[in-house]
Amino acid sequence: MRVGLVGAGRLGTALACRLPARIGWIADIDRRRAEVLAREVSALAVSSDELFRDCRVILLAVPPAAVETLMVESGSRLAADAVVFDLATGVDTKRLRRRGLPPSGRLAGLKPIVQAYAFGHGAGAVFVLDPEDRDLRDVAAGIVEPAGSVVIGDTARVREINNAATRAALRLVYELQSEIRPLSMDPQWIAAALHTVAAGTIQDWPPGQPNDYLRDRLRELNLCCDWSAGTVEPAAGNGRP
Repeated sequence: MRVGLVGAGRLGTALACRLPARIGWIADIDRRRAEVLAREVSALAVSSDELFRDCRVILLAVPPAAVETLMVESGSRLAADAVVFDLATGVDTKRLRRRGLPPSGRLAGLKPIVQAYAFGHGAGAVFVLDPEDRDLRDVAAGIVEPAGSVVIGDTARVREINNAATRAALRLVYELQSEIRPLSMDPQWIAAALHTVAAGTIQDWPPGQPNDYLRDRLRELNLCCDWSAGTVEPAAGNGRP
């Protein structure tokens, strides 16, 4: 099945490049950007109106502020049996539905737990579909499962966990720079430490088995680890570092 994609920004580009066999039509407010991406994945660049009129399944990867506008301006062009999957985690898709949007077809939230850059470079995503849209799971899975999995859950909470993970990552960047800066290291070394050592430790967590290197670093932080669960806590007798 080939579907339409609205949005050629970071997430839309990552989706198209990870799922080239699934994407048949691409629209974007910047027509040239849509054309460039469409050529890259052998799709057809079209207008949003054309895409909404002609496609039966659509992935909506646009900024939150654009979702409602698209539903109002182009939603009436949808066929009665068309399905639009809204990927914008900052949008309450169920609220739009309660307002009768789109006027035709069906709107469902399909919210990704992922970061666009990581997704575009091969990381797997978890796409969350609301329980009331459970009947669309096979449709959603048929589109995205080559690059991730579809689970049933509360899409309203996806933004919460994405935001929490982003804040934790930004704290890591700050703490890494603060810790290394006094050592007067080459900026290239700092970048390598962030993108390979720090990121690699996170991606490999929890490790397949304990190792002395990680034990030593945890001890320096007054932390201990439950290796079977992959959880880290303050060591006994110590407060939080």
